Amino acid sequence: MDIKNKTIFGSVMSDLLKFIQFKDLTNWSVNHYISINNVDAKYNLVKISEILKQVKNQEILKDEKSYQLAGIHSHGKGLFHRTIKSGKDIRSKTLNALQTNQFVYSRLGSHTGSFDMVSNKFNDYYVSNEMPTFEFKNNNINPYFLKLVFLLKKYWRDIEKSLQGTAHKRFKEKGFLNLKIPLPPLEAQQKIVKNYQEKVNLAKKQNRAAQQKETKIEAYLYQELGIELPKEKKQNKDVLQFVSFKDLQEWGHSFATNKKQAIKSKYSIFKVDNVCVIGSGGTPSRDNLDYYKGNIPWVKTTEVRNNCILNTFENITKAAVKDKNLKLYPKGSLIMAMYGQGLTRGRMSKLNIEATTNQACAVFYNFSNKINVDYLWFYLQNEYDNLRALASGNNQPNLNSQKIKNYPIVVPPLEVQNKIASHIQNLKNEIQGLKQQAEQNQKEALSEFEAEIFNAAP
Repeated sequence: MDIKNKTIFGSVMSDLLKFIQFKDLTNWSVNHYISINNVDAKYNLVKISEILKQVKNQEILKDEKSYQLAGIHSHGKGLFHRTIKSGKDIRSKTLNALQTNQFVYSRLGSHTGSFDMVSNKFNDYYVSNEMPTFEFKNNNINPYFLKLVFLLKKYWRDIEKSLQGTAHKRFKEKGFLNLKIPLPPLEAQQKIVKNYQEKVNLAKKQNRAAQQKETKIEAYLYQELGIELPKEKKQNKDVLQFVSFKDLQEWGHSFATNKKQAIKSKYSIFKVDNVCVIGSGGTPSRDNLDYYKGNIPWVKTTEVRNNCILNTFENITKAAVKDKNLKLYPKGSLIMAMYGQGLTRGRMSKLNIEATTNQACAVFYNFSNKINVDYLWFYLQNEYDNLRALASGNNQPNLNSQKIKNYPIVVPPLEVQNKIASHIQNLKNEIQGLKQQAEQNQKEALSEFEAEIFNAAP
């Protein structure tokens, strides 16, 4: 190879090779350094170590002292209150103390967005030693700007490539301090943050408006039905409470203390099974994988979310329906979740398709001609808390079909039901519109922030 070609070759290789100083070497992965440093930013890239310094806030726990404990949600949702415990009830011997305006992240959850600024609310809280804390070195950065940077998923993805460990993968402080972020002049930061907050505040306003409309539904329904709400009797939990044996329909403390008082209305009151038939479903054997290769919709309680069901996560075959003796329920049927995790129990959906269900669903179908199905749906959605209170069981409280069949509902004339259902549907459409706008504004706020500091991908 002649001198000219050697020079050209050396120039090309120089452009291709990327050199990392040993002091900056926190990870042996080539992909890590390509992704973490190969960012097309509109401003100079600055290491976190030039912005933050780690502070040692470790405190040795005292048995007799009470500690307010915090955690960090994933996906940028920030710090949350966990619990209050005395030192003797905490397994760790030390915890990190939080102070207002510190920056904190979770070594174990950083790749899913567990970062936050410490607000006044969490001053003097304590967090696990897996959550290192940092203070700002100078006033060259708006703290909220830094918080927004770590809402960006591009950083979460890069961090995931830098995790260390086997069973419990962690993002260590050295790697965090070596991250680079675009840092505009302070005045530009303030403007960027202001634009973001204005859009987020609009989203919050829209969510509040949606919540206000939701509260109007109950007030409107009770007013139209002339329902008198019973006054809750204050019960003293420190004394014994006696229940007449003739009033005791079921054994259990909850049925004595949460007994629903009879409602009063200017209209007739019926039981649910006076206006429809209630059925259920089942689960085909999971051992037979062919059962789940069909095209017949099969509803589980996780899909029951006060919504109209247009499709299902799983579909089953005709053989599964036959072998399990399942019923294919008609379009327009209502489904109630009888049990399930969290808020699931008591939720109701409407079938916009023919479908089968699992055994955790109660299905309302074959409706009387004296009931408007949407009216019944909205009425029972409004009774969500009262229905949940009927559940029994220790580990996972369940509703049962008999309780639902006997549940009282106010049934006005059809023309009144139609009017009520139409008005509530309009309110729900407005609520859905506001929530969609809020969600869109929330997304745009972050995407516009990202566009302000990074160049668009080619």
